[in-house]
Amino acid sequence: QATLPTNRVTRLAINKGTLGIIAASGIAGISSFVVLFLAARGLPVSANKEFLIFWAIVFCLHGSLIGIQVESTRVVSEIRHHVSAPSSARNLGAVVLLVALSLAAVIGGSAFFWAETRLPSHTGFTLTLILVAIVLYGLHMNFAGILSGNERWGAYAGLLASETGLRMLLIGIVFLSWNSLLAYELATVVVGGTWLVFLVNKKLRTAMFSARYVGARYRQIQHYGYAMFTTACTALLITGYPIFVDAAATDSTDATIAATVLALALSRAPIMIPLQALQGVAVNFFVKRREAPLRALGVPLGSIAVVAVLGGIVAAGIGPPVLSTFNTAYSISGVQFFGLVFSSALMGMISFTGLAALALNRHRVYAGGWLLATVTGIALLWFPGELVWRVIVALIIGPLVGMLFHLACIRQNRMYDRSQGVSSDARVE
Repeated sequence: QATLPTNRVTRLAINKGTLGIIAASGIAGISSFVVLFLAARGLPVSANKEFLIFWAIVFCLHGSLIGIQVESTRVVSEIRHHVSAPSSARNLGAVVLLVALSLAAVIGGSAFFWAETRLPSHTGFTLTLILVAIVLYGLHMNFAGILSGNERWGAYAGLLASETGLRMLLIGIVFLSWNSLLAYELATVVVGGTWLVFLVNKKLRTAMFSARYVGARYRQIQHYGYAMFTTACTALLITGYPIFVDAAATDSTDATIAATVLALALSRAPIMIPLQALQGVAVNFFVKRREAPLRALGVPLGSIAVVAVLGGIVAAGIGPPVLSTFNTAYSISGVQFFGLVFSSALMGMISFTGLAALALNRHRVYAGGWLLATVTGIALLWFPGELVWRVIVALIIGPLVGMLFHLACIRQNRMYDRSQGVSSDARVE
């Protein structure tokens, strides 16, 4: 019986896995839509606004912890494709636990300055939920990164789908029974431990606890630090952005702020949720194509641009009536929806340029581009004008600045490597 060549079998497996991840990200997108819809329908406007801020904080931290997934993917993938792990290689999970606990300590220590202001209802309990979420999601992201690095796409897709699907189910139960702010917050966090169920599988448990990294512990912690700093910037511009919108909207009503935040979430979800889910695939893709990173970026950036235009046109037509189903007091124009979708596309593009830099071991370039995007995107919120237009302008200019920085540095670094005869593996930041 004829057999397929190994590289073709691998390609078919990756394509099948990618479809699974896209399907799982679809469940994640639906889950977010359902959660926000039920909270808006079930809670008074003031309580819903506080839940949206809680949601933004939790998923801003969740977004920061994606740095763990990205770096764990890079480490595992690099060992598989480029580096042989010596017997002295250290356990990856121990470093990740230390990093997650450290972040929880920092957030807990800083709570005095922001918790009562942004989360006035049951502040102590809500803060405890946030700290628990940090540890649970830190280990979740490491597991996801290990699965991605080993190209276990089926298990990775299952992990994503089960976490978001369970959250949607629990929120639905809360809506039908214990319809309170605390219940929505609790249901949002507890699903962070879904990954523990997957450890029942012996192969997945072995992969989780046998993952190793090469080099000094402080260097690996530094790499996680760079990656998490970068994804923290990403999270501030994606899930955490409502915190700054709320702070900058001093002359706006609760209904205007809630409408802007919901419109932003709805316009981003169709683009950003699949792209975030595919980060592990993207890191592997760029690690394998280190010798031509700019060429490798052509297809994903072009695809996102096409999706942005088509999606923006659709959003302009259906966005306003969909938003009004959440609450009749919420109103955003079709043109503004198009602008929000366009800004989401630029966010997707900078995600890919950053991952291309990371695959070249350019951690500081990866972080620098996102830092520029975040600072610019937040600062522009305080310019005069209508709140929604301020958000649109800020979220177009910020990511554009960061993306151009990434591309310029990748081009410069590749030119330097060629002139010096240095391989992509030789220089590590």
